[in-house]
Amino acid sequence: TFSWESRQDALGMEANALHGVEIWNGSTQTGQGGHVKDWVDWLLGGRLLYAYSGSDTHDQAYNFGCNNVIVEGAFDSVNLQQAIRAGAVFVSNGPSLIIETDLGGATLPMGSLHTLPSPIPPATTTVRVYYDFGAGSGTVSVFRGVVGDAAESALLVSSTLSGSGFVEVFDSLETSATSWYRAYAENTAGSQSAYTNPVFFVESSGGTFSYCTAKVSSRGCVPTISGVGTPSMSSSSPFFINANQVHNNQFGILVYAYAPNFKTFMGGTLCLGIPLKRVTAVATGGNGTGQDCSGLLSYDFNTWIASGKDKGLAAGLTLYSQWWYRDGQDAFGAGLTDGLQFIIQP
Repeated sequence: TFSWESRQDALGMEANALHGVEIWNGSTQTGQGGHVKDWVDWLLGGRLLYAYSGSDTHDQAYNFGCNNVIVEGAFDSVNLQQAIRAGAVFVSNGPSLIIETDLGGATLPMGSLHTLPSPIPPATTTVRVYYDFGAGSGTVSVFRGVVGDAAESALLVSSTLSGSGFVEVFDSLETSATSWYRAYAENTAGSQSAYTNPVFFVESSGGTFSYCTAKVSSRGCVPTISGVGTPSMSSSSPFFINANQVHNNQFGILVYAYAPNFKTFMGGTLCLGIPLKRVTAVATGGNGTGQDCSGLLSYDFNTWIASGKDKGLAAGLTLYSQWWYRDGQDAFGAGLTDGLQFIIQP
């Protein structure tokens, strides 16, 4: 025999298991009860799950709450599938509804998951919701959820809104656990509604990992930071802090700090706290001619540890690093990677 209690045993993306759940099956649905409540309860219990809809219309056609997908680039099957899997979806039988969240100098799209450093630094968020009721009117609500809480908090329940526009609400980033923002819209007649997928902020589990958001360069590239090897006070093996997708034939500077941050800086986000410590300048290399993003920045941080230039470095200390590089066509003249958190080993 086989049995499975789905409400209790189901796991989400946090366990590389379920990707999402169905919250709408049928025609009219409003409010936060039923399958929507089941989904939210899973989120509060620590599951990372997207919300989708299903019709079960069979031979009867009606205007059910369908999956509305935000596709970037060409409208083809590959980009469509990627958008659905990335949670760039709102479920609706009428209103359009899209949520995004500003953190530091970055705007984070609906469905995105953002791993946070540890400890999570205090930061202000701006939650922005775009709505479109067409020729009608309705209300928009914004919810914040925190893993471990008994219920979500309603940050905003708007007055009656007509046509299209956006609403904003300002909040403080949750620093104790994984959290999210999502939005809900309902028309005045109570016959149509829409549910966004959340913007997730995911508590980290330690180790070496990237966090924060890189600045898009003037050439349209998104640089990516990574760590290869083990940071160590005594090892002769290297620990490289790398950055890919940076401009060729420029230079970059590796900086680090003893604390993380999300601060608007030079048109992007400074992922490090103050004071900043500068390591060294490195040439990006890449293709010898032309202007592209074939450059690579790399530095063995274990050589910096061994140099003894920073007397505060010690085994067990958590550090946060980021690359700055030259971007001559940028309004600020600079590019920024995302951040890298790592722990120095003995």
